[in-house]
Amino acid sequence: MDRTERGTVALLGGYLVTLAVAYAFDEVVIWLVWAILMVALSGSAMMWYNR
Repeated sequence: MDRTERGTVALLGGYLVTLAVAYAFDEVVIWLVWAILMVALSGSAMMWYNR
């Protein structure tokens, strides 16, 4: 696997783990913060890999 594929796998793993945590707490604020962070993280990763 190359660098971008490893990054994608790491993002997916982090996404699933944090999704499980947000689901377990089931609080509106946690869901909102989780969603904002995931959009920012995914967008940053896409910009980093495509530059």
